[in-house]
Amino acid sequence: MSSDPERLLTEKEYLAIERRAEFRSEFYNGEMFALAVASRRHNMVLTNLVIFEVLSDSTEAYDRGRKFEHYQNVDSLLTYVLVARDPPRIERYVRQRGVRT
Repeated sequence: MSSDPERLLTEKEYLAIERRAEFRSEFYNGEMFALAVASRRHNMVLTNLVIFEVLSDSTEAYDRGRKFEHYQNVDSLLTYVLVARDPPRIERYVRQRGVRT
């Protein structure tokens, strides 16, 4: 009796399955791996993540300008992070305590 090796999934197949799934999973080298249900602490960290913007040629000026100005009106926003691809760079802006723009 021979056993067939498990067939690897394509990215497209994985995404189709993931969109219908009740629980989340990860995809690596054609295989799906179930993710554990997030703990309360995990979810707390997630909801407290700061805003990250990945810059592109078409959005960089807006992300650095008007959008950043709008975000400064969000009282709970403490940190704004810009991520550039070319050249690779991360910029982090932190609101100082007691300082309101």
